[in-house]
Amino acid sequence: MQLTAAIKKLQWHPNKPLLCFFLFFFCLLTILGCWQLSRAEQKHQWLIQRDQSPTPLANFINDLSYFSGEEFTAISLRGRIDKDKAWLLQNQRVNHQLGYDLLVPFLPELGPSILINLGWQATTDLPGWLNNSGQTIVIQGKVRKPMDLPFVSNVFKPGGDSVVEITPDGFPYNNLEKRWYLQISSEHPLAQITHWQGKTISPAKHTAYAVQWFSMAAVLSLAFLLASTNVLQIWRQHQNPT
Repeated sequence: MQLTAAIKKLQWHPNKPLLCFFLFFFCLLTILGCWQLSRAEQKHQWLIQRDQSPTPLANFINDLSYFSGEEFTAISLRGRIDKDKAWLLQNQRVNHQLGYDLLVPFLPELGPSILINLGWQATTDLPGWLNNSGQTIVIQGKVRKPMDLPFVSNVFKPGGDSVVEITPDGFPYNNLEKRWYLQISSEHPLAQITHWQGKTISPAKHTAYAVQWFSMAAVLSLAFLLASTNVLQIWRQHQNPT
């Protein structure tokens, strides 16, 4: 009975600028919340994919320029490292220290060459084992999209006590940097510091962000209700009847 009477007393005070402001930000916050939920589901599926056992590369790659699987797919490769064409990718920061990612071409027994990121190191010195890496080995890792290397000055080739900048015409392999590449597994004995571990936002955090956006939308709705109606006045009258 009291609720019915309160509803009858409810009055709207339309304010066009305020309404436009509310609708814009309410839609924006809702979209952001839904997007975070979508990202949480995508990240959940990615984690499932990431934890799968390695698959032989030949099962789904015919041309590394057109990889048919999903990024972060775990694969295994049998072949040998081309130690004579190692690259260093500079400006990679780990624990507040600048260093280099060690990139080496890998020559699989089946299929075309693929670039492998062996991880981070603090100096330009190549690991000693690289000088004896001509034998056939098995590499496990995650498939990644082609590297974004617009600034070729970031890529160097070790040469004695110095590093030599690689120009576009000086890449050891034609368009190898434009193909899908492999991030070596952190458990592999050849892995350096695999700094890409744990850099992704977890599904739970995406969900928390979604709750945050939806909560802001709810608060905005309440503020709009209070500003556009006499509901606060009705509540005060109910609390202090005369």
